[in-house]
Amino acid sequence: MGIKSELERTREELNILIKNKEIITNDKELLELSIKLDKLINEYMNSINKSI
Repeated sequence: MGIKSELERTREELNILIKNKEIITNDKELLELSIKLDKLINEYMNSINKSI
């Protein structure tokens, strides 16, 4: 799975959690997804910078 598709999937999952925050009992899940998304964005940006 490429970085772009993983990034899209993680972003969708994070957006669903944010929209449904009232049913989340553990904010750790949201934090973990935020960290994962941040890492994926960094990987994606690094891959773009290497291709320049």
